[in-house]
Amino acid sequence: MRNYRASSMANPSDEQAKQTMAGVFSRASGAYDRVVTSFFDHFGSRLVDHVGLEPGWRVLDVGCGRGAAVFPASTRVGSAGRISAIDLAPGMVDVLRQEAEQRGIANVDVRVADAEDLPYPDGSFEAVLCGFALFFFPDSHKALSEFLRVVVPGGRLGVSTFTPAVADGLAWFVELLRDSLELPAPRRDTVQFDEPQQLDRALTSAGFTSVNVQEESFAVLVPSFDHFWEWMWSIGVRGLLEQLDEPATNLVRQAAEAHLDQELGSPPYHFTADTLLTRAVKP
Repeated sequence: MRNYRASSMANPSDEQAKQTMAGVFSRASGAYDRVVTSFFDHFGSRLVDHVGLEPGWRVLDVGCGRGAAVFPASTRVGSAGRISAIDLAPGMVDVLRQEAEQRGIANVDVRVADAEDLPYPDGSFEAVLCGFALFFFPDSHKALSEFLRVVVPGGRLGVSTFTPAVADGLAWFVELLRDSLELPAPRRDTVQFDEPQQLDRALTSAGFTSVNVQEESFAVLVPSFDHFWEWMWSIGVRGLLEQLDEPATNLVRQAAEAHLDQELGSPPYHFTADTLLTRAVKP
């Protein structure tokens, strides 16, 4: 059995990237998934449905955020089951822990932990969930190998990721930010897991079988430009927004509002969250 308490050596640049992202999402945790229509909550429930959690199961939610999958999973496994939830962002962990306590949910344990070095023994869970987080991990293959390790034989993995249409829909805003900061073009060699074939190859390579990918859509309503702006501060692009000085922030804000008015008309704005729900099994 693996010595799961021993931290593995990692690439320093990868560690720095992870800590930077953890800081961004910690600072965003108060508004995260609370500004516009909650597609995270919707797809958290749908991921639980797709995986088919059963009463009494032990479940790990990796990259749990504010608990989009945690709460429906907790209901599904019941009092005889247990949900372990981890996130690398301490702010997210604090918010989720507080909400679980407020709801009086006793079968949830929340902690700060790294997906690439899970602090659990082999075969600890009947299922592992990972909602909209796999593409953030610097070494996704290592994370998937960890998922395989901690799930029991015959156990299940559930992953949700965006389709290319979602990234394309906000690419203009990311490009606007990068141009304002005079940053080089982003790397194109990272796997976004936004195509069924990518997911099948990655999960099969990690050792999973019976990969099943299902695409679903959800309409996101953004009532006003102020809501759009606050939404951007509540997700990953906050890391770029924080680097702007006040004059640059004002210019980006003006350019973004003009772009939305030209492309989508006057608010409310309508976006579509096209998502891949993936289920796989450990042999």
